[in-house]
Amino acid sequence: MSTQNKGEKGEKAAIAKCLKNSEDVDWCCEIFSELADEGIFLNDPVTNERITRVEDIKKAKSTIKADVILGFKKTDTTQGTSIKYFDKTNPSIINTTTRSKFVTNPKLKKFVPSFDTLCGKYLNDPVNLAKNKSEVDRPLRVYELAENEKRDIACGIAYFTFDGTGKGDASVPASAIIEMYHTDKRIEYTTCSTDEEKIQYVLDNWDRYIISIRGHKMQGNGKLRTNGVPKKGPLPEDMSWVCYYKNDDGKEYPRGALHVRIKKKIKNKK
Repeated sequence: MSTQNKGEKGEKAAIAKCLKNSEDVDWCCEIFSELADEGIFLNDPVTNERITRVEDIKKAKSTIKADVILGFKKTDTTQGTSIKYFDKTNPSIINTTTRSKFVTNPKLKKFVPSFDTLCGKYLNDPVNLAKNKSEVDRPLRVYELAENEKRDIACGIAYFTFDGTGKGDASVPASAIIEMYHTDKRIEYTTCSTDEEKIQYVLDNWDRYIISIRGHKMQGNGKLRTNGVPKKGPLPEDMSWVCYYKNDDGKEYPRGALHVRIKKKIKNKK
């Protein structure tokens, strides 16, 4: 029985579609530009071995940001490529990460003050003040931020998109993104070779991001879902992002882990 969720199945479907069309020059050029006018090839991000069959496609570990290594036959160059699959749910970018994880990661620590501002605005949002829900989604764009704060947050989101997690740098980073849409099976490709291009990708897509602060929830089966917050409760470094809400069982539980997802891109009307 498969244990893959819809997102993982979607990632596999995207790789399979690229594999199927890897020698279709017209298709490759339409998706990946003229750089692919001799076709593409696909490598496993862990072993770097060539993917020649659907059976060769494996789910990358969470410490790896590249779901596949995309190669261009014309230049024999490759790019670690992250895949975002859009179905009924929006793919995760920052997956329930506490403030203490930001503080202990040297690449993220410098952005903490700006994320403190964002999370403070989120927690004081009238939609959240009732504190009676464990996961309240809000568009990132509704919060007014200074330009330096917006850039810091874009840098943090770019890091999680391409280069690492709260635990540290990815063993295989990404420098490109494939977006695949379930409804019409379309694929869109964006290359972000430099740090500045990665940050600009986030800024260009700012209106697509959704944030929430998640945490403990006692489920109907009696099991506690921690959702990024330590089971024993938030650490002292986490408290700036923490609030308590009343669960369905009438008891209060902590929220304190930042979660960011990205919405699908709306097709331009012709």
